[in-house]
Amino acid sequence: MDKATSRRAVRPSEYARAGTSPVAGDPALPATMTPRDPLACRECGKPIPRPRRNQRFCSKACNHAHRARKRRSNAAPVTHGGRCRNCGEVFSSPRPHARFCTDQCRVDFNNYWKTQGPRLADALFAYRVAREPGALTDLCRTFTECRHGHKTRVAQKRTQK
Repeated sequence: MDKATSRRAVRPSEYARAGTSPVAGDPALPATMTPRDPLACRECGKPIPRPRRNQRFCSKACNHAHRARKRRSNAAPVTHGGRCRNCGEVFSSPRPHARFCTDQCRVDFNNYWKTQGPRLADALFAYRVAREPGALTDLCRTFTECRHGHKTRVAQKRTQK
């Protein structure tokens, strides 16, 4: 076999459309395929030495940095307002379903209702399972007392601030 008739194995990932590379006249290549120009990373601009198909970045770090930057630029600074379920203050949050103004308010709210849980569970048991007379009234009274206790705790905290 002479050099003119022998062809080297060509991987499709190494080639692009004809006319995109200065070595388009290489006789060892099919007329429609030429070596691909080196790709540059979209984030840092460094050339990608051996690009895979559809590879846009030189590393995972560049990919993550690009996606984070794009997310920040696309994110609209929308704020949603609400009233804290623990302290009752008006607050704004980027999350539309936020219920508490701070993490500490969330923790305080959940801890209070955890302590009242056994008391409410007993009243609910008396109403639904034991079917005691007047149990519904006791259940409503217990829940109202718990809510009132929570409101007085919140009011005390506000006066301390």
